[in-house]
Amino acid sequence: MLVAGFVGGILIARASKPATPSVAEYFPAILGSVWDFEGHGNEYASYIRTVVHRAGEKAQIEVNNGGTVTGEVYRIGATEIRQVYFTGEFYTRESLLDAKENRQDIVLKAPMVPGQKWVASQATKTIEQVGLEVTVPAGTFKQVIKVLSVQQGSTWRGYEYFAPGVGPIKYEYTDGTDTISSLLKSYKPGK
Repeated sequence: MLVAGFVGGILIARASKPATPSVAEYFPAILGSVWDFEGHGNEYASYIRTVVHRAGEKAQIEVNNGGTVTGEVYRIGATEIRQVYFTGEFYTRESLLDAKENRQDIVLKAPMVPGQKWVASQATKTIEQVGLEVTVPAGTFKQVIKVLSVQQGSTWRGYEYFAPGVGPIKYEYTDGTDTISSLLKSYKPGK
């Protein structure tokens, strides 16, 4: 992009970089949004994520994989997305937004540049690549961020892919021999 302006009657021009989407744009938890993932390699790799409550910086997401339903609460800040609450076997849509926080796992963190690293509860996460173009059943997404998760003391590796304006579009997990993947097949933004 070229930016130009006049200073003292002289045209000054310089190249500028396009704006990088914010952390929140990579995790748009708008009330009513629904992500439908198809799974491969495991019977529970297919699931539906739905934003069921939203207030201020917090969003509650229901995850239904056909075998169980979980309740997850995220804090969406200016510089990071953090999962602050999790419960399994949660079969109601009662709000958990005010529940006592039981975890502090960073999902995505600024600056979103290769090499950015942080520690979650059981894994070290690193932004491995940015600006990717990734195709999943829901379509082709640009400016995708790829995050590597390495579980301490294990051969387990996870890759999470986030697209601006959509959020998570792909998850891949491998232990060196088996691979499990969840690929976004549809996304319906909330209102």
